[in-house]
Amino acid sequence: MLYRRRDVVASMMIGTGALASSSSQSALAATANEDGAVAELEPQPQRRVRYEEFKLNVDGRSIVPLSVWIPDQPTNVPPPSSLSYRHSISVAKIARLILRTDANIPTWLDRSNVLLPASDGVFTVGNDAPLGRQNAAVLLSHGFLGSRFDLVDYAEGLARRGIVAVAPDFRESLSNPAGVDVPRDAVVSATFEFLNQRCEIAPERIGLAGHSAGAGTTLLTPGQRPRVALAGFRGNCSQDVLSSPLLVIASDNDGVISMQPTPPDARFPFEGVLAAVESLPVSASQYGEADLDALVASADLPSPAFVRLTTANHLSFLSDRTNDALIDVVGNLLPVARALDIRALDFDKYYDARDSQATLRTLAPLVTRFFAQHLL
Repeated sequence: MLYRRRDVVASMMIGTGALASSSSQSALAATANEDGAVAELEPQPQRRVRYEEFKLNVDGRSIVPLSVWIPDQPTNVPPPSSLSYRHSISVAKIARLILRTDANIPTWLDRSNVLLPASDGVFTVGNDAPLGRQNAAVLLSHGFLGSRFDLVDYAEGLARRGIVAVAPDFRESLSNPAGVDVPRDAVVSATFEFLNQRCEIAPERIGLAGHSAGAGTTLLTPGQRPRVALAGFRGNCSQDVLSSPLLVIASDNDGVISMQPTPPDARFPFEGVLAAVESLPVSASQYGEADLDALVASADLPSPAFVRLTTANHLSFLSDRTNDALIDVVGNLLPVARALDIRALDFDKYYDARDSQATLRTLAPLVTRFFAQHLL
């Protein structure tokens, strides 16, 4: 099945929220004119985007799927794209999570040819063609039961801005019922080596962004490099993280990675994202949803920075293309989960809200803006 295209549009408000702190307001003041309207930065050239798929060589075996988005020629109006990303969803793997069982669930319901439309200006020529020398890259890490296409809106936006985006399938991916049994750090190392060999990008020119468990990957990877943690910041950061540009984005409505402390008897006790951010040795500039337009347009984003959303759930940070595909394939499992009072990664919340497009309308440009500032 081919799922509808939802292009990310920059500089649009996704809702109302808390006002920025006084220090944040002063940081944003330079972007507003005398009437209080947000001053637009000079528009940046957009690029066509080349997309290719590879198998990462890990421990001498080419086994890990890798998606790569490469900046191409500048364009004023991106031409329509006929390209579709080929996605896979393992119903068996998801069912094991929802039902909390290790039982051998049949895989005959798994989907191996789910088509996700690429946005305008995305094309492919084949992975045997040279990728060319590139300036910088961002490694996008999905979460538990995620996939390399979860952050496709961010990937396309980064490549349009001139930054290579790469996204591997980790062993927790829903694309494989058994999972590729390679540790995340080994996949990250292999991806860095790929970028060095195929795009001549040095490790220090590679930024990191991740969602949920992928945010953990982003924070645990060594080296000084810009990082974005989406719905997954847990604090206790290394010196590498503390000395690197950092953007944390989380939501009060996230039922997986809680903004507030969890009860002491919770299955996975957690101090909460807010406490984790406030424990940073350098105070983070804090912003609400009402500040997002100004942040996207600002000439200089502060670091560390914390964006606190109010209504987004755990899946709202991901592409509506993958979320809609997930609903189509496994939506019939939701009544079972609700009957058993099981909340599976906020799937029940997203099923009702369907708010990825609204959430990413400003978040994706903000993440692109952050990496452009620190990598280009």
